[in-house]
Formats: sequence, structure tokens, C-alpha cells
Amino acid sequence: GWSPSSISFSRPESWQTRKIRVAGVNIVPMGANNDLPGDVQRLLDNFYGGEGIMGKIQGLQWGEGPRFFEEAIDSENNRFYRKWILDDVIQADLESWDYRDYMLRCLVDLVHMQGFWVKFIRNRGPRIGEGGRIIRLEHIPYRKCRFEYPDDRHDLPQNVYVGDWPFPDPDRLAKYPVFNPADPFRHPVSVGYFNIYSFCRDFISTPRFLGAFPWLELAGTIAPLLAA
Repeated sequence: GWSPSSISFSRPESWQTRKIRVAGVNIVPMGANNDLPGDVQRLLDNFYGGEGIMGKIQGLQWGEGPRFFEEAIDSENNRFYRKWILDDVIQADLESWDYRDYMLRCLVDLVHMQGFWVKFIRNRGPRIGEGGRIIRLEHIPYRKCRFEYPDDRHDLPQNVYVGDWPFPDPDRLAKYPVFNPADPFRHPVSVGYFNIYSFCRDFISTPRFLGAFPWLELAGTIAPLLAA
């Protein structure tokens, strides 16, 4: 029968180079207890200024929202700039699904975790010999994804498991191939991870405030102590 895996590392930082087995699958852990997204959520929820600061960063990045542009050069002043444009065809395709909500969700995860997960959904055309295209993108909450640890034949993960981590129900654990930009229409559904590289991290990124966790946790306990 299935039982939650016990997660124990000899050194707190060793999770960055080790694999763990959960629900019969070797995965790349997220954090010393395989719950780094949950740790970040609890930490920021208890720190009075946490989500306020993250919200300001998110707002600065979002601005007035996504717009189309093309790269251009002002030859008279030797200046590189972005020229705003309109594209009715692309805009109509985007409006066929909730692209703004998708982009905003990805931005929230990027600000918090330096990365985000995307499900790519392909059309059915390749099944009957027609051309392939991506018909929809779906944001997957960061905490729901874990890379399968690469086997001896690969240097990078080839699959992603989506479920209720850190202790998923095996009957509800979904396995998807990693999205390959060089062959985007190979799989009907695939999952991609897009991130800002973190120094000396092999597969996943970590929050830039990772080293401040103890101080943020301490700051979050001050108000309850004063109110006691």
C-alpha cells in the first residue's frame, strides 16, 4: 500500500543535489522537506510586509499589461527602441482563451519563485497527418509540479508529475513529458518550466530571499508576541 515518503536529508542544503522517492517515483525535491513553495507561502503570510512587497514588484512588472511591439532602430539618433503595434490575428487568437489571467498567474509565480509552470495543449491535427499548433496554454500552480529525476541516459528531466505535493495521491498524480521547443507538437499535452537561473541550482530556481528565511520568520513572530 501507499504511504507518504519520509523526507530526510543529512544536511539542509543537500536537497539541491539529491533525489527522493515519493509515491514510487524518483523526483527532484523542492526544498529540504520537498515543500519550498509551501514554505514561501507560510513565511510571507506570517510576515506583515511580505505579500505587500511582492505585490509591488509584480505591479511594476505588469504595468499596463501586455502589448505587442516590434524591435526597431532610430537611425537618426542611433537608438534601439520598441515600436508598439497592433495585430488583429494574434489578438483574436489570444482572446479565444483567458490569456491575461494566464500571464498574470505566471508573473505571480515568477516573482515569488523565480519560475513558473505551463501546460501546452496541442490541436488534434497531427493525428490525421495535418499540421500541429498550440491551441491553448494553461498555468499550473507552482506547488503542484515536480520534475522526475533524470535517469542515467539523460542529463535533464524528461517528465513532470502534477499533483498535490508534497504528499500526492498516486491515483491522482498525472505524468506529462517536458515541453521541447525544438519539437513543440510532438505530444498532445506537455509541461514546460520557465525560470530565471539560480546560481549553482541544477534543475529548479529558488527565491532570491532564500537566505533571509530565518530573519523573515523571526520578524513574523514579533507581532503575535507583542499582542500576547
